[in-house]
Amino acid sequence: MLYTNADFENYAKDPAVVQFNGKYFLYHSIMIDGRLNIGISCSEDGENFVRIANLPITQKCEKNGIGAPGCILVKGQIHLFYQTYGNNKLDAICHAVSSDGINFVKDESNPVFAPRMPWAKMPSWSCGRAIDADVCVFGDKMILYFATRDKDFEKQIVGQPGLTWIPISVQGISICIKSRY
Repeated sequence: MLYTNADFENYAKDPAVVQFNGKYFLYHSIMIDGRLNIGISCSEDGENFVRIANLPITQKCEKNGIGAPGCILVKGQIHLFYQTYGNNKLDAICHAVSSDGINFVKDESNPVFAPRMPWAKMPSWSCGRAIDADVCVFGDKMILYFATRDKDFEKQIVGQPGLTWIPISVQGISICIKSRY
């Protein structure tokens, strides 16, 4: 599959695809009027996608942009994890849920995670930013993976989990786990 968003400067990155209700939904970062946003594209065959919508920017934390979506199908709903954008050290992870792949209900507590207060004590090795979320389910737990940057905002690194999400480390890869999703 090759896909780009011809409507918006041939820009489409950070793809995440889920098969749902007999269709394939592709969520991706796009630029709209110079601001990062999330495009929603759909395909019947998993090869030929057509952009059908955008995730609307509706929350205060999203005012500078949103992007880098990660999606997962859990109990008949699509869970979309995405990052705020344009806030540098203050970028964080947000969450939304959809029953149809197009219309999402955003978590009222967005953003839902970053490696800083109120979610976690600010680690000495991180600037407090959380970006590029991805999630998987293991048993009854939802596991969140994310990237961050070092204190000097120079090197991108894998994130260390916080208080809301229970920390674990597997062979040097830091992840977070949340029970009862």
